[in-house]
Amino acid sequence: MPTKTPNRLHWLLRELDDTELDQEFVRDVLLVQHDRLRELLATLDERAADVIRAEPGSGLELREAVENLAQALTDHMRGEEHALATLMPLTPASGQALAYMREEHVRQRTEIEAMRSLASSSADAIRLALTVGAFVAAVRIDMELEESQCLSFLHVTDRYRQASG
Repeated sequence: MPTKTPNRLHWLLRELDDTELDQEFVRDVLLVQHDRLRELLATLDERAADVIRAEPGSGLELREAVENLAQALTDHMRGEEHALATLMPLTPASGQALAYMREEHVRQRTEIEAMRSLASSSADAIRLALTVGAFVAAVRIDMELEESQCLSFLHVTDRYRQASG
């Protein structure tokens, strides 16, 4: 029976079964995903600035960038939640970090849907651009917190296993 060779650039961690998840692999994939999401956030921010500067065609480009980021972020959050819940050590601190991340993801999903709705139903591109600007700033902060909190739990556990193994 052929075995799956993990691709370090898997976008969706949920494509892997739990037996293929290890902490180093998950941390690496999530960090690569965060880098890609930062690129999409920068593009979205640029499209919002284009709208504010009244660049021709910028409203449509902003709407497309909203949809691209919305889909990528939604897919990422789904895989991230599954992988971290599976691999994080069971401690009060890690449980709090995971709960905080899930709360932030709920907020982000609500905001994503609000932006999608605004992008598809409103002719007010300036309002969408301002909404996008605030969202981009919040997501960047959230990713920094995830990296310093949730992903650090994986790193600590890996070091513990290496020292004791």
